[in-house]
Amino acid sequence: MNNVKSLILGLVATGGMLMGCSGDKSPDRPATTPTTGVVTYNGDPIEGATVTFKPGAEGKAAFGKTDAEGKFAITTFEGGDGAIPGSYTISVTKMEEIESNAVSMDDPNYDPTIEEPEPKNLLPEKYADATKSGLTATVGAEAGDVKLELAD
Repeated sequence: MNNVKSLILGLVATGGMLMGCSGDKSPDRPATTPTTGVVTYNGDPIEGATVTFKPGAEGKAAFGKTDAEGKFAITTFEGGDGAIPGSYTISVTKMEEIESNAVSMDDPNYDPTIEEPEPKNLLPEKYADATKSGLTATVGAEAGDVKLELAD
């Protein structure tokens, strides 16, 4: 459970950092290369998975979300701009959608002792950690496609 909680917090933090940089069109900003790909799990395309490209010691992470065909486009600074050229380790997660029963703190029925269930990753856990997933990509100066084939 703690791994899932850490993963969710990490994704939220990464998303916040990326959103904070979305308006940066500084000439000092590194160039990106359009990077797309497809994710399959046991041969089937995965819809709604989050793909995260994690750079080495320095660099900026990039991410994408898969569509119904398992296709994704990587974003670093602004929608679909690609990744900064370099080597990446990759994580892939697909979190369970949970209906929330939470009520607002202003609601008279609010009970702070009720815990919401944590969503679980619907893919094997090894793919949630870029250092353990075995998934890598090298982004060059020209547009590229990445095929991520996940299996049990």
